[in-house]
Amino acid sequence: MPRGNKTNIISGPWAGMEERENYQTENHCQLAFNVDFSRGYIEAREGLDYMYGGLASKSRLHVHKQNGKPKYLLAIGPFNQIETANIVFAVLDANNPKTALGSAQDVTSELGEPADEDFQCSFVSAILTRKDSNGQKTEPHHVTLVMTKHRTYIYDPAEDELNLQAVNMDDDAIRLNSINWGYWNIIPGGHIATEHQSRVYYAGFPENYEISLTSPLDELQSLIPSMLINEKDKSKMRLGPQFIAWSDEFDPFGIASYHFIAVEEHETITALKSFQEQLVIFTDRSIYVKTGGSDETFQVFKVVSDVGCVASNSIVEVSGVLMFMARDGIYAFTGAGQQGAVQKISKPIDSIFNGRSANTYIPEKARTTLYNRGWPFTVKGRNMELSNAVHIQKKNQVLWSIDLKGTQDEGWEMAIVYDYAHQAWSLYGHGVEGRSPFFDGTTISSGGEERVIFSAADGKLYEHTGSYDDNTSGSGVKKNIPMIYITGRLFKSNTGVNLYRPIRLNILSWGDSTELTNPPFWMAYGEEAHADSQYKSAAGSIKDSNSEDRQYTEGSIALHPAEGMSFFYDVGTYKDSESIGTGNGANLSFSATVNFNFDLPTPDHSAPYWTDVAGGHFLTFTIGGTTKTIYDTNNTDFNDASEISSSSWNKSTGAVAVTFASGNAPDNGTSVTWGVDGTKSMSYQDVDWFTSKVENSSIRSRSVRMALFSGHGSATDDIRGPEVVLQNIAVDVTVGDSR
Repeated sequence: MPRGNKTNIISGPWAGMEERENYQTENHCQLAFNVDFSRGYIEAREGLDYMYGGLASKSRLHVHKQNGKPKYLLAIGPFNQIETANIVFAVLDANNPKTALGSAQDVTSELGEPADEDFQCSFVSAILTRKDSNGQKTEPHHVTLVMTKHRTYIYDPAEDELNLQAVNMDDDAIRLNSINWGYWNIIPGGHIATEHQSRVYYAGFPENYEISLTSPLDELQSLIPSMLINEKDKSKMRLGPQFIAWSDEFDPFGIASYHFIAVEEHETITALKSFQEQLVIFTDRSIYVKTGGSDETFQVFKVVSDVGCVASNSIVEVSGVLMFMARDGIYAFTGAGQQGAVQKISKPIDSIFNGRSANTYIPEKARTTLYNRGWPFTVKGRNMELSNAVHIQKKNQVLWSIDLKGTQDEGWEMAIVYDYAHQAWSLYGHGVEGRSPFFDGTTISSGGEERVIFSAADGKLYEHTGSYDDNTSGSGVKKNIPMIYITGRLFKSNTGVNLYRPIRLNILSWGDSTELTNPPFWMAYGEEAHADSQYKSAAGSIKDSNSEDRQYTEGSIALHPAEGMSFFYDVGTYKDSESIGTGNGANLSFSATVNFNFDLPTPDHSAPYWTDVAGGHFLTFTIGGTTKTIYDTNNTDFNDASEISSSSWNKSTGAVAVTFASGNAPDNGTSVTWGVDGTKSMSYQDVDWFTSKVENSSIRSRSVRMALFSGHGSATDDIRGPEVVLQNIAVDVTVGDSR
């Protein structure tokens, strides 16, 4: 084969995970962990910023709007105790959800909701006319209905801002047709519910779900099968998991006795969704639609067989398509009557659902990170019913939370992410070990801004924003986000051995990798490398870094073209002070609030950026006509100085208090000044795209794989932003090299 040199450039937009090698392009990858493709780059997902830690575990979230704007964030779930899991309800300010508005409500003890570790519910926004405390009907107003497996509750902030209320069927139901038909006289139960064409539809009933009616059914009626009616008491009937019931228009609790239908008896309804003027009915194995709006015109027919929905909260609508989770993956439903109405879209990541290994070689640098998070990732089947989906419109993404096999009890560490703009799959996991950030999610849109909120399985609340993950306690300690990107087999069409060198990364300059405890790493390896120990010692280290025959190469990534220069990271002197009082020649105390200008402006391309303050405090005053400066040598107070009897500085509030010792008061009329005298580290911040060359990047093989691993440093690493934002990869290939 003739020899020649060629530069191959692999650039975005990137296509995400594709485990099937026959379907892989160079833009696909074998694994994308915590990789966000939404901007067309390879970069870490946004951070998870701790907001609140007092929720029930596995809380379901819902935004209650007032006058069309987000007002309250509702959270309900099981509060895991030693022997019980009481259901607890909390209300937070939707625009600042960092604290609950009041004490959480124990719905189990107060309203009789059974304890349930696997609690599920639906939220429905409705308009109700209710009775006030004086028994008078109110004006119609917005409420949120919370449907559980056992009953329905009302959140009505006009009456009670902090608590759910029990439904009173006599007061809260209108029942316009009660002269002719009996209506439900029980509070609806069933955790599956939705609003469709001004009616509320209920499902998720248990076997032999008994319903009492306001009046007995007529002996001659023919709308309700006799097998469903109690023979001894015609005011009672029974439904089951294959049934749906619905209310009258604009009357959520007005459910006439004949307003129900059933799917095939051997199926169980798992979800309901209003879609394209139809009600889509998902079962565990099929999809039905209900058409028509009136009792005279409605029809129900099956549109899809052998594909069903596993989790009622896993459905989202995106651009005229319903995406949902089935037992074997994620599907897209385009609507009844469409050619190929349902398509499986998660085939590129099938191993997560079927448990079959994707045969992905994991470089050593990334193994601990992945193994500590449950690798190889496989969905825990028995918990799939609890999975949730959230649609992040600003990023064109849908996230599905999943519980993994082999992980800790609280679980829910992982989210499957689909970027539908690029048709790219990735996986999001936690940045701080032991966290479970993904359970349920919601978005809060206000003023043109979309905020993404997640509830964790351990009762914490996070906002999806920023460049860091906050720690579990919310103390402000930040953690870089571990990001792992492993390509598929590149240049796989080659038939001979080629030389690949060097590798160049076009990345966004950001920070200084030389100052990191664990800088970002790049790895490249030939197709024989993971099975060949020829070039590795017994300890696993590379034997000869300069060998042209190496099948594996690795190295850290330079994050800025100037990071090797002395001015990139250096130390500068910084001094600031403020007057805290005037001496009067007598023994005296001073107190003041001091606000130092610690934060200099963020620089442009030519100015330094000041970071951590170091050094001690000083106090300047005049005593006996001599100006004197004493220092706080332990960076806490001045108690080691004979002139000072006591001192303190509250760094959070800026409050300073100094008491001079007897006979050492500042001279009358002279100023007492307090300040900081020390150093700050500074960094040169020229943020721009540049080419980072991977040193010693030489691979001789038929094909090659590459991997990128970043964000694995300590919490104290000084990084202002994402570690790596990758635009493209360039590889020089010497074709036909047979040496």
